[in-house]
Order: sequence, then structure tokens, then C-alpha cells
Amino acid sequence: MIRFFFIGVIFFSILLSEDQQSEFKVEGMMCETGCAWKVQSVIKSLEGVSKIEVDFKNKTLMVEYDDDKMSDDEIVKILME
Repeated sequence: MIRFFFIGVIFFSILLSEDQQSEFKVEGMMCETGCAWKVQSVIKSLEGVSKIEVDFKNKTLMVEYDDDKMSDDEIVKILME
């Protein structure tokens, strides 16, 4: 009985610890090798970011992050700098 409780607690904590995934429209990227690379390197260096994809053609940024350490508002603020 205790073993099933322990397994349930682990499963529930895994469900709660899923990363947040957000997509952003990034206007103003002029080149794939410079601008897109810069966006990727800056966002990837942030604490809590686990995955990032920059789509230069569609001018989008997908970020997967730990929402205990980062938020959409913080990512937008950093992109605006």
C-alpha cells in the first residue's frame, strides 16, 4: 500500500513539473545567421530555459522553460532590450 502511494506521489510530481512551452512572434530579424542566432543564444542562456527553436522564415520563437524560474513576460522583456 505504501509503495503504491509513493509511486502515485512521484507520478503526480512529474505531471506538475512539466515545462511551459510558449511561442513568440519576433519581428525585426534581418538575417538568419546573425539576428536569429543572437535571439537563440540570448534566450538559451536564461536560467530555466530547456529548449528553444528559432524559425527565421516564419519569424517565430518557441521556448520551453521551467515556469518557476522564467515567465513569458520576462522573455518578452529580454527580447525588447
